[in-house]
Order: sequence, then C-alpha cells, then structure tokens
Amino acid sequence: MSLQQWLLIFAAFLAYALALICYEEDRLQGALSFDYDVLL
Repeated sequence: MSLQQWLLIFAAFLAYALALICYEEDRLQGALSFDYDVLL
C-alpha cells in the first residue's frame, strides 16, 4: 500500500474516533444534566 492510502485510512480512523468521542461526551452530558434535574 502506498503512503497516500495509509494517510487516507489514518485520517478516516481519526475522524471516526473523534466523532465517537464527541458522541460519548454528548451522551454523558445528557445523563449528567438529567441526574441534576432529578436532584433539583
């Protein structure tokens, strides 16, 4: 495989990981704010 193909795969993996992290943070924030509302 050429270097360009490796970079493309790496970039795609990086974007996927970033999207996953953002999604998880959104879910955690949603859960935290929900617990906070329940406590109030």
